[in-house]
Amino acid sequence: MLIKLLKEQISDFWEEINFSIQQSLPPTTTYTEEDSKTMLEKCLTGEMEVWAMYSQEEEPRELLAIGTTCLQEDFGTGVRSLLIYSFFSLKTEVIPDREYELGFVTLSRYAKFLGCKFITAFTLNSRIRQLAKATGRATEQTYITMEV
Repeated sequence: MLIKLLKEQISDFWEEINFSIQQSLPPTTTYTEEDSKTMLEKCLTGEMEVWAMYSQEEEPRELLAIGTTCLQEDFGTGVRSLLIYSFFSLKTEVIPDREYELGFVTLSRYAKFLGCKFITAFTLNSRIRQLAKATGRATEQTYITMEV
């Protein structure tokens, strides 16, 4: 079960959220203490959303992962996408595929609500790539970064 956190929840759990962001940054950035402050501001103003993934079947519900998303607009075409900016599992054991699938349904509904055509993400995690590929999502792209 994927739940979008409220501003108050973001403030209350910022230490855990901040840690999860640091552990799963996209390849396009660094993360300093100043960056952390900027990220908190963006999360509190709604420029970025924070999501908590809870177990679907266990009571009490267990926090499995924390993720962030943001709206992106293609510079040339104006096509909107929801970028999964970060996603970090808090569990050492494997999160069941069903939890990811349910989370993706939630993100898909949210992205449609925002007028997005795509959901995008970066990952180095082979299991996530395999899960995406098995469910018919494009995984062939290569993203290249070059430090200047």
